[in-house]
Amino acid sequence: MEIREIRVSASRTLILSAAAIATIACLLFANWNELHAALTTKTWDGGGLTNNWSEAANWSDDIVPVSGDIVTFDGTSSKDATVDTNISIGAIQIAAGYSGTITQSNSAAITISGCPGRTCFVQDAGTFNGSSNTITINSGGFGDLTLHGGAFNGGSGDISLLGSPGLGSNLLLQGGTFTSTSGNLTILTD
Repeated sequence: MEIREIRVSASRTLILSAAAIATIACLLFANWNELHAALTTKTWDGGGLTNNWSEAANWSDDIVPVSGDIVTFDGTSSKDATVDTNISIGAIQIAAGYSGTITQSNSAAITISGCPGRTCFVQDAGTFNGSSNTITINSGGFGDLTLHGGAFNGGSGDISLLGSPGLGSNLLLQGGTFTSTSGNLTILTD
């Protein structure tokens, strides 16, 4: 049996067998898979009476997105959307099939974080209009905001792109029209 020594601190050493290391690795991988399996993709279908984000009938499973959910706007509906409440989600994807406008109301802060294995905010089409409220995107290393197409209008509120520098591009403009906020734009860099 192979024994590995891992220095925990200057005064302590942890000794683990290869089997113990393999067991720990398996447990970590299993937890990672459970976390990602629990993520839900919510698609805007515009089935509600209003354009409000908070109206459950506007979402594919008639449940408003919650923290960690991946939100998709695509060809399912071109109905405009209004972010009318504070949101905290895992990612926003505005796909090529979406031709509507997503508008952040002045009363709604947007927080996007986690973004497991993907960029937090990807826009291929449509229009996104920010407001006087904040937009905070923290990718954890896979990129914060990528614009391929459409129009991103930052509004007047502060926008913070706080992903891990060096692990992904926090702002990547490859097409479309990007108009920054008239407030503060903070981009964490190396």
